[in-house]
Amino acid sequence: MEKLEFHGRAAVITGAGSGIGRALAHEAVSRGMAVAIADINAEGLEETAEALRQRQAKVVSQVVDVRSAEAVEEFAKACFDAFPSIAAVYANAGIIRYQETPRLDLEKFKFTIDVNLYGVVHMLHSFVGRMMDRGEPAQFVATGSQASFVVAPEIAAYAASKHGVWALAETLNMELTAQNSPVRASMLAPPRVATGIVATTVGRVRDAQGEKAADDFFASLMPPEFVAKLTMDKTEARELYILPDTTYQGMFNDRIAPLVA
Repeated sequence: MEKLEFHGRAAVITGAGSGIGRALAHEAVSRGMAVAIADINAEGLEETAEALRQRQAKVVSQVVDVRSAEAVEEFAKACFDAFPSIAAVYANAGIIRYQETPRLDLEKFKFTIDVNLYGVVHMLHSFVGRMMDRGEPAQFVATGSQASFVVAPEIAAYAASKHGVWALAETLNMELTAQNSPVRASMLAPPRVATGIVATTVGRVRDAQGEKAADDFFASLMPPEFVAKLTMDKTEARELYILPDTTYQGMFNDRIAPLVA
């Protein structure tokens, strides 16, 4: 496929109040795009919006809880009313909550699934059909995780939600391709990135292994700006998988080995 044209078009980004979402918004503006940004964190969202406006960007900003299909639908209407051409939609909102799986808290588990998986479902539902109706080349990018491919203790809900995002994005792209649609789908699978979502992880490392271990762990995190640039490069190239880091592939191969033996 031909490269996706960004300049003069718009990008839609959820989870834009911090981290990868904020970095994606800045990267989009650097590429000559207008942006529509959303987050449940009103303060963080306004910080992002103000920084973008200072760069003379056209910005639509809306507080959105992606767990709500109605809220996402209202956001979609605002985006399509504001922008005649949308090049990319980044369904990026996400959380992680640790808990022991044998004694899991159902509400905590459900909250994670609702944000990480149903948040993407709601974005797909409200945006992809409209993107197809416009008939322009465009990309729907769902944020998964390395946990889309591998698992670890105490993140059952997170891993389940991110495995679901993988299946959703791949199935969506399969169907769009079969229909010869100009709209396609991608999945971003970031590693541990220096964002608010890993703050709890840093604290857990500090509690278990001490301050130096926590500092070393934080130093190993990937900068969100690097992830954002790579993500937009791969979006432009219309690649299905956006993988900023592949060091986990050995773990994935070990995991599936019994299935292919």
